[in-house]
Amino acid sequence: MSSGRDTASTPRYAGHLAGAMVVLLLSIWFSSGTLSPYACTFAYPAVLHPCGYLGNIDHPDLLGTFLMLDGAPRAGWQYSVTLRRVLFPLLAYPAMKLFGFLYGGVLFSALLNACAVIGFATFVRKEIGSRGAIACLWILASYPGIAYWAGLPYSYAIIVPACLGSAVILWYLARVNSRAQIAGLALLLGVLFLGYDLLPFFAPAAVLLLIRRRSLFDTFLAGTAMLFPTVVVNSLLDRLLGIQLINPNTVSYWIVVESYLRRPQWRAWATLLLQLPAIAAGTFLYSNFIFLPLLFLLFVVMGRRGFRALDQVELAILLGCLAVFLVLNGAPPYQARWQIRGVWIARIYQPLFVVFLLYIARAMESRDERNGLRWGLVAATALINATICFGPILLNPLADAVYYRFYRHSPPGTMIRNLERYGRRPLLVCPPNRVG
Repeated sequence: MSSGRDTASTPRYAGHLAGAMVVLLLSIWFSSGTLSPYACTFAYPAVLHPCGYLGNIDHPDLLGTFLMLDGAPRAGWQYSVTLRRVLFPLLAYPAMKLFGFLYGGVLFSALLNACAVIGFATFVRKEIGSRGAIACLWILASYPGIAYWAGLPYSYAIIVPACLGSAVILWYLARVNSRAQIAGLALLLGVLFLGYDLLPFFAPAAVLLLIRRRSLFDTFLAGTAMLFPTVVVNSLLDRLLGIQLINPNTVSYWIVVESYLRRPQWRAWATLLLQLPAIAAGTFLYSNFIFLPLLFLLFVVMGRRGFRALDQVELAILLGCLAVFLVLNGAPPYQARWQIRGVWIARIYQPLFVVFLLYIARAMESRDERNGLRWGLVAATALINATICFGPILLNPLADAVYYRFYRHSPPGTMIRNLERYGRRPLLVCPPNRVG
């Protein structure tokens, strides 16, 4: 592993950084307006006036958090089931207030994601090396997991930045010795959990890393610090505003937990368990848009020690994701509005991408005869993924197929049909007859 001393020249790195930022920001812009994948892959998108841009059907709920923060009358936001995901609307509030919920939110989303990519690449360059950082820059600049969410002013836009930040925090959490530093890093991790439901993925990883150091007190300290922001926010929402933690959006998870506490239907449960291998394979590929997971697997095969070469942080996050997968997909049969199992909702496991990034970054620092092949594979993956990110404006059927497998909330082909019906217009492109 490099410590950054054998890094590429600053001008060369700066050139890659600038190019990657151009691609990233363009991909976000061309994933906004009517082109937002999260909106146009849904069969009945919300049509936002006056320009006819598209939003997801949950647009009113996600707008509700901003209205709550803005002090709007309670009737305008109390219905929302996403009020506890406060971090993104709280950070984006000044931009939303200045430019409006849609324009301000997307502007902040673009800046947040760009800063997160730059920050993560800077971390990789410092801790691993420049070749790994350059590879991460291009993989993230063309990563469909940013384009899918970032073109709308929703809390989902913080998923990738929060996952990147969580991976960095875990990296240092595994290496610091001061209890003050451990508590501070864990608290920061807990703040990131306010952006989206990432606690089940990264909190167990933090616990595993600290237990590995045989420090029960440090583990307890970190666990308390990680939970503190979530407890505070939910207590405030409950006591001051009467917003309950359990709502139609979260009740399915509690139903899953309860299914383990009662006598199951053994035969039906066995049938579900037999489906786990196929679901696991599909989820692994589809949760990160097929080509990045395949790149990771190719790098593993090329590595001399394969999965044994996983760093402790990568392994901890991987085990955290696996635990969430087994709990949700291995649950006994239950009755709920949503079945949180199967490949239809592979998007839940998107946090896996940070394992791929860290592993690939470290592999890129290897100096052997396969170095050229590694660069070729990274470039090919970035190029293919770029065609997906720009897929809506290009009417690329590959993008339609890949986005469908990421989140099957509507029939296949929905993206193409919606774009043909509503047009292909990024944000700021508004037909003259719609203005006003």
